[in-house]
Amino acid sequence: MNSESKVCLSFFGHRNIAAETAKTVEKKLFDYLNDFVCFYIRQNKKIVCFCGGYGDFDAMVSRVIDKLRVKYKGFAGFALEKIFVTPYVRPSYLERNEIMKTHYDEVLYPPLESVPYKFAILKRNEWIVENSDYVVCYVDFSFGGAYKAMRYARYKLGKDSVYNLGSK
Repeated sequence: MNSESKVCLSFFGHRNIAAETAKTVEKKLFDYLNDFVCFYIRQNKKIVCFCGGYGDFDAMVSRVIDKLRVKYKGFAGFALEKIFVTPYVRPSYLERNEIMKTHYDEVLYPPLESVPYKFAILKRNEWIVENSDYVVCYVDFSFGGAYKAMRYARYKLGKDSVYNLGSK
């Protein structure tokens, strides 16, 4: 994004998070995002969050963003936007996208019309990274979509712009 009035933060994580790990991960996520929000409130920058909306980590991200919106509501310079970035506009997903509109400020479909269906999530993730300033991940394994997205983010944005809550 690199706009002077906003900063874009995106999230990638495993679809499943073990119950015994979830509370620890959520606390780390809250603490990190709280610090992030405090830093950018002082700079009067809007924070735009690109979210995937498909698994445990995505649901956790959505909850934490909602908690921070409540915590900082009314603060001068505070703006935190939550956007669901969908990889598909097929009829089977249109109903899901309508449901997502009730949980997110916006549902965004990046320019993926020419991408084959089986590559849509990968290409959506690449688009998210390319349009982000920072990425927060929860990656514990050296395989899968979250891992690939984290590697791509480190390559495109640099290691200092990617924060992993997991072990990889």
